[in-house]
Amino acid sequence: MRNDRVFWLTLRDVLGGDFQALKRLTDRLSAVPYELNARMNYSCQISETFVASYFSGRPKKGEEQRDVHKKHIDSSFEKSVDTGKQLTCLYFGAQQEISEGSPVTLTLWLAKEEEIVLEELLVEKDMLVILKSRLVAYEVRSQGVKHFLFRFLVNGPPDLKTYTF
Repeated sequence: MRNDRVFWLTLRDVLGGDFQALKRLTDRLSAVPYELNARMNYSCQISETFVASYFSGRPKKGEEQRDVHKKHIDSSFEKSVDTGKQLTCLYFGAQQEISEGSPVTLTLWLAKEEEIVLEELLVEKDMLVILKSRLVAYEVRSQGVKHFLFRFLVNGPPDLKTYTF
């Protein structure tokens, strides 16, 4: 179960003068497909849509568990569940430093190997992680820290020869 607060936004939503830091962030994230196409020819498609999640740092009434964004994958090589997402960009923002006493963890799995944990990262303030959407599942858990997670999903065709994208 998710207990973060989620909202969708586009570049148009942050054009005004009230959201300058958010505008800089969305401009930089939206440049990722351009940069990858220029340097590595990944056939990334341009997107202007972002998903913002707010983690309050407190458990809901009657729950012990802190904020969690349950394990999931944004796309797949299987046609029935392929959403067209090629890359998942995760940007973690917080009003305060994230410490070991109140950690935010990002756990990564190989999509096909449910039991194999690739990595468990302690998230830092202003951290950017870019994942291959069809290959890596992820989960975010927060223990008492208010923070935001901005997700930018980059579309692109699957690489059905090498299964690397």
